[in-house]
Amino acid sequence: MKNKILQKFEKNTKIKSQQKLEQYIDYCIKNNQRKRIKGKTSHHHILPQAESCFPEYSNLKENPWNGTHLLYSDHYYAHWLLTEAIDDYGQLFAFCSMHNKDMKLGRIEEKDLMSPEEFQKKMEERSESHRQWVKDNPLKAIQASTKMVKTRLENGSYVSMGLYLSKLKKSDKWKEHDEPLRLIKFKETMSKKDENGLSKQELLTQKMLMTRKENNSYKTGATKGVNTKKNEISENGLTILENSIIKYKKTMSKKDENGLTIYDKNGKKSSLTKNKVQENGLTNAQNAGIKLSETLRRKAQKYNVINIDGNIIMKEVIMSDIPTQGLKNKTKEKYFGKTEISKKRAVKYGVEHLIGCYLEKIN
Repeated sequence: MKNKILQKFEKNTKIKSQQKLEQYIDYCIKNNQRKRIKGKTSHHHILPQAESCFPEYSNLKENPWNGTHLLYSDHYYAHWLLTEAIDDYGQLFAFCSMHNKDMKLGRIEEKDLMSPEEFQKKMEERSESHRQWVKDNPLKAIQASTKMVKTRLENGSYVSMGLYLSKLKKSDKWKEHDEPLRLIKFKETMSKKDENGLSKQELLTQKMLMTRKENNSYKTGATKGVNTKKNEISENGLTILENSIIKYKKTMSKKDENGLTIYDKNGKKSSLTKNKVQENGLTNAQNAGIKLSETLRRKAQKYNVINIDGNIIMKEVIMSDIPTQGLKNKTKEKYFGKTEISKKRAVKYGVEHLIGCYLEKIN
């Protein structure tokens, strides 16, 4: 059994520690309670059922060899071993969630948990692993996020009703789903009218308007905050905003043990980022320049360069593509090189082939 499971791990996962992996499999087999003990055990998948690992073995009725009944404390330790054995962000998420949840649910005691310092390291490892996974699998990350939002919308489980409603209104994707019970209940409550024929929504709106009128508080909180910072004088005779600027500059200019300020560090970091070479052999700065140039070209006004015979000499060009600015504002009647002076200039600057041409703007 051990060899069968080990082979599947070696074939389909990125192993961090062969020793920890074998220890994990041995631990799952050795500590198997053989059957469920209500309130004491969890039915654990030895080969993780996550989509990034072994979803094909998630059904333990069809694959009983992949299941083991572990006591809650053993289940916690098994998940820790798994995070040490294989490189998979999903297992780090599962372990960190278990750490936070199992003690709250009374499944394990505090003495069975790893120390706060060790757990903090696990959390940092989880965050870094997730960032790398999103970078390597952008499409899967979007799909996972979409799936989560869909599920929350269907179940009405958004933490904030405001966020929930805004998500629902912003995207047409969710219109195909039935409105969750929570939203229906919320709408019914807000639209229910009292003996005066006013709904709760109308009463709240009236109350808000009256309060703002009495307090002369129609300005937003953000505007108030800015005005306070600009106008309120502190004990040192400076405004809050001026003190904030001084404090910011002092913080940014403070040197560390290497004699570097935050300005220096940010400058170096920015320089390293800009000069980092990508797969196409160009730096980030060069790629950004090319992208900006392409964007500007796409948005720029386009022209056809046409001669007086009606032939298109240059098609769909922008002004910077035209070898002379002398064509600017030229028309069929006032074409380039019509006068002797302009002809001589065209010959002087090597653009005599454009004599007799004018610009036609493309809408």
